[in-house]
Amino acid sequence: MRSGFRNWKRGANKVPENSPTRILVVDDDDDGCYLIEQMLRRSERRFELTTAASGGEAIKIFIDNFRCLPHAGILMDLVLPDINGLAVLRAMRALEAGSLSCHPARFAILSGTMRTIKGLKFEKELDISLMLSKPILHDAFLKQIEAWLDAPAPELSPAREAASHFVISGC
Repeated sequence: MRSGFRNWKRGANKVPENSPTRILVVDDDDDGCYLIEQMLRRSERRFELTTAASGGEAIKIFIDNFRCLPHAGILMDLVLPDINGLAVLRAMRALEAGSLSCHPARFAILSGTMRTIKGLKFEKELDISLMLSKPILHDAFLKQIEAWLDAPAPELSPAREAASHFVISGC
């Protein structure tokens, strides 16, 4: 796990006021993660950024944090070395659905080309509210991230309740 910006003590029941917005970036490209971190540092909003280079690492980070100090948003690359990014997002939604104290995270997809994700029917199923194409352009990225984080957080739906039967293996 690579973590930047600030680290908050684990175990708190709610996010402290005026705390940084917590973002989990899941991408096996270290340069891409570094670029996202540098762009977020230029924002007026304070961020705490955690990165994961694989799907298994992302699920572990999510499990360790989603009840006590959840991430406000998760930026997920679709192509990861171990698990498909969509399978990781499905596992995360299933964990949220099985928790009474969890506030669902906002999900965003990072993709090398929009062609990769165009026409796929998973946005509604996983409540994905933002799709970003690589390469990331600084000004547009910050505007999209701000709007994404300012939008209302998703709510657990009956479809997500059913997803709680999803079994996570290999973690």
